[in-house]
Amino acid sequence: WIKLATGTGGAATFHFKGELIYSIFTLMQVLFDYMRNIFSPFWLNNRYVDYIYLSPLDYYKIPVGFIGFCLVLSFCFYKFKKRNRLWFFCIGWFLIFLAPASNIIPISTKMADRYIYVAPPGLFLLLSYYLFHLKQHFVGKKSLKFLWHMGIIFLVFCFSTLSFQRNL
Repeated sequence: WIKLATGTGGAATFHFKGELIYSIFTLMQVLFDYMRNIFSPFWLNNRYVDYIYLSPLDYYKIPVGFIGFCLVLSFCFYKFKKRNRLWFFCIGWFLIFLAPASNIIPISTKMADRYIYVAPPGLFLLLSYYLFHLKQHFVGKKSLKFLWHMGIIFLVFCFSTLSFQRNL
């Protein structure tokens, strides 16, 4: 990998060596990090170091990001063929709003959380849909309902603590 824009105060607005493939390798790593930051917001930063990866095996996040992307896209089209358009809508929402920040057309920064503020609601809609159906499964079962409520309280507590800590 190559660290881009070392000490220059800016980032490049072109594909490394004029090749789109290096940007795609970097995109897979960035997609992995975006997903991590969306669902586990512990490593947020206002400026990430821009790395360019020259091979898909340079960093474990590249093949994992690529495989995850392909699996989600395949599952999305499978659900679409089965007439379940929710997956198609939610993943489509995420990808459409991720596209401007994907560096297919080069922009100044490889990764910045502020670029994808509008994209995560698609994923959250999908998550909330399945959580709602999971909750409906617990209706009438008191012990499971108690666990469900304790889980919700735990999540609210964790995210409240993170928000409070972040705003200090």
